[in-house]
Amino acid sequence: MSCNYMNVNSLTYADSSSSTERKIESTTKQVEVYAFLDPLSERSWSLEPYFKKFYLEYGDYIILRPVISCQLSVLTEKHLKKLKEVWRNANQEKHFLMRDNSPDNSVVLFPWVALAIKAAELQGKNSGRKFLRSIQEKYFLEKKNILCESVLVDCAKAANLDIGEFKNDLFSTYAKNAYQCDMKVMKEMEVDTSPTLVLFNPTSNEQGIKVPGVHTYKTYVHILKEMLGDQFKERKKVDLINFIRLFRITTSKEVSIVYDWSITTAVQKLKELQIQQVVKQVTNDDGTTYWEYIK
Repeated sequence: MSCNYMNVNSLTYADSSSSTERKIESTTKQVEVYAFLDPLSERSWSLEPYFKKFYLEYGDYIILRPVISCQLSVLTEKHLKKLKEVWRNANQEKHFLMRDNSPDNSVVLFPWVALAIKAAELQGKNSGRKFLRSIQEKYFLEKKNILCESVLVDCAKAANLDIGEFKNDLFSTYAKNAYQCDMKVMKEMEVDTSPTLVLFNPTSNEQGIKVPGVHTYKTYVHILKEMLGDQFKERKKVDLINFIRLFRITTSKEVSIVYDWSITTAVQKLKELQIQQVVKQVTNDDGTTYWEYIK
């Protein structure tokens, strides 16, 4: 594992989580976790079960601040035809920011998804976090075309955003400035890979810790315990049915990680909820399977 110690006290960050509150809140006995993520990267997506587990077990001690990485994802040939059709239809209104990358005939999502996430964060950091998760679920699990405005609106609804405000903010200078701010933070913290977590306690003069890449959940917990000492105590997790109600969509692997179960046990527990008509199993054409809460 690579852990780099760094002094973050001199770094500046204007938080874009609220249209009226732009500064980091003064907290006590909490670790701020800056999560540098590429929303469309499998490696960044693999941290989502950890974030949910952190929330359930140590939510009182952690403030999670997603920062959009500038390492934008490239979509492969299998998506190219559909995306180019969407691009042609949408380009007249200039609502879709996409560019051809001629060397490998692929399509790069420029800052479109990043701007949507920043627009969501303007309605509150929790709303922005929910929107980010919804974007990733649509892309990785449901295989939806996130270049479609209707899909982004569905994500905004799932995050309980004000839809009119979201659409206005999407093309506003606020969202663009927030995205540029993320790029500035990434440069100041010398982050050059995605995902990277930077952890520090703003109430302490100690150096922060930069952890690039993906590591085990226990590794992150160990770092947090080293930073917070004896006060860092795990709280009892909610049961599976309430976990499903809270997050709406999950996978067998995610449940196994959150509850420290084997995949076999996780599937068994989920099938029990399926029999109770609490969840339904969804399988896409490519074989991707996930579980969805039945409202």
